[in-house]
Amino acid sequence: MSIGILYMLGVVALWSFVPTLVKLLLPIFDPMTITFLRTAQGLAVTLALLYVGGGRLRTITWSRWHLVGGLGMSLNYSLYAVSLSYTTASAGVLIVQVQYVTLAALAAFVLHEGLGWGKIASMGVVLAGIAVVVGFRAEVGHLFAPRYMLGNVLMLGSGIGWGVYALSNKALAPRASTAAILVPMMAVCAVVTGTVAAGQFQLHAAPTSATLLAVLIVGALGTGLSFILVSEGIKRLSAALAGTITAATPIAQIAMAHHVLDEPLSWSVIGGGIIILGGILAMVLTEQAQVRRARISAA
Repeated sequence: MSIGILYMLGVVALWSFVPTLVKLLLPIFDPMTITFLRTAQGLAVTLALLYVGGGRLRTITWSRWHLVGGLGMSLNYSLYAVSLSYTTASAGVLIVQVQYVTLAALAAFVLHEGLGWGKIASMGVVLAGIAVVVGFRAEVGHLFAPRYMLGNVLMLGSGIGWGVYALSNKALAPRASTAAILVPMMAVCAVVTGTVAAGQFQLHAAPTSATLLAVLIVGALGTGLSFILVSEGIKRLSAALAGTITAATPIAQIAMAHHVLDEPLSWSVIGGGIIILGGILAMVLTEQAQVRRARISAA
């Protein structure tokens, strides 16, 4: 299990800079173009993984889960970029954490993956930590003002889309490699987002070398590599634990938004972050205990 936790911590690190870079790219590209550029690079990275691993496109057995996951990914990426054009990175990264609740709930109902009171309580602790980050930051109350409502609602939909994608990945994990899971999903997402982007392409300013570097980082690392790590983590961990670990992501994302975008930061982030990490630790210990009990029962 430890390697799975390391994979998910790698995801946390890679996702920490994504919202800030997307915000920096919005004055250059329209949201759907950013989404397509991310997806196209993610597809290229996962295709490279497929061929390096000895696989080929013709060897992939397509499943309805590929289509469901690709559509969920399309919803996640599209609404994420559009949302950040209306709301702030600090608010968005907190709201999108509904993704791990969506994943855990869908896994329980669709895949019949057990939760248990220990995991439910740990998820509650994580949600409480997020509430502390939001609720006790009086100086950032304006981030949730009515004028940001549309962006916040869109970000909620983005989180639900990620939950649908992750559920599909979890369903395919026992019978397919990471590349065989991600390539079809990324292809579906690239077609959907590319079609929409082509119809509304806008270039607001001339891209610079720094802009192109940001696009590369968001696409190759923040999308391609991060989703490979997500897939590998989901193979080894329960949906609840994998999702809960990613709840640590807003701490780094808010800190990044503070330093780069000059968005407000307060000590409540530290307190909320400690609570979130405590919930994650409780989830890890609970799952380890469940694994030990299962091994003893099998013996």
